[in-house]
Amino acid sequence: MRASLAAMKSSLHDLRFGLRLLARQRPIVGAAILTLALGLGAATTVFSVVDAILLRPLPFPGPGSLLMLWERHPERPGDWRLTSAATYADWRLALDGVVDLAISEPWRPVLDAGAELRSLQGARVSPDFFAVLGIEPLYGRSFEADDASAGGARILLTYRAWQRRFGGDPQLVGRSVRLLGGGGSSLATVIGILPPEAHLAAPMVLGEVEVLAPLDTDPRRRPRGERLARVIGRLRPGAELEQARQRLAAVSRRLAAAYPDSHRDWAAAAAPLVELMTAPLKPALYQLTAGAALLFAIACADVAILLLAL
Repeated sequence: MRASLAAMKSSLHDLRFGLRLLARQRPIVGAAILTLALGLGAATTVFSVVDAILLRPLPFPGPGSLLMLWERHPERPGDWRLTSAATYADWRLALDGVVDLAISEPWRPVLDAGAELRSLQGARVSPDFFAVLGIEPLYGRSFEADDASAGGARILLTYRAWQRRFGGDPQLVGRSVRLLGGGGSSLATVIGILPPEAHLAAPMVLGEVEVLAPLDTDPRRRPRGERLARVIGRLRPGAELEQARQRLAAVSRRLAAAYPDSHRDWAAAAAPLVELMTAPLKPALYQLTAGAALLFAIACADVAILLLAL
């Protein structure tokens, strides 16, 4: 007991001595604190960026099972990762039980706001698009199988568009808005609002999306060579990416034989969506991380030198 009290008194004595020493060297102490703050601030900022982009790039459930599928041609290096609605229909049949697929095409409607016209960035999507991503609307409902063929247009808004274009009006769901496009105007019923974390942008769709409408995916109505669509998928539990790639390769061979004018030399490709989103940024982020680590090490060395000067 006495030994413990003696050790405690010694520690308190050392602490008081250290505080008095630091109080007499305020400029050096201030410089050390500022140096550490700058080093820690830089390291924290860089880690936050890396965490958001590399570690958690997709705000959807089970991001590791999300895929992107497209067609590529050896003589066309400009790869926009596109395919056609007809090919998408063939892929769905071939990948049944392995990958759940959904499709989107770009759409640029104009909102008639009365006093002004507002161009919107939109996409037409298959009814299962949100189920594949694991998104549930914040308000209202998602698209259903008959929405594309039902009379009257139906649309979903992203949370950002709802706030920015409509002031977050809580009564908007169920109301109609006037959209211009296709040489005329039409009323579209807002059936749902997506949650704020459902950020839809490339490469899932072509550009950041504000408004979505249902897409008619009947392959009989679309030319096979019309490659305007982007396809996403989700691996079924227990399924492997290589299994999906093998089935896609078989479909490509069959289509090339059946439709040589539109499918000769075209091959199907599939890759994890996370990989496609992060791969272009990895080199720059690795360099940024290394730079932040070096800066923090220099800051620690500077603080050590300052403390030795006390």
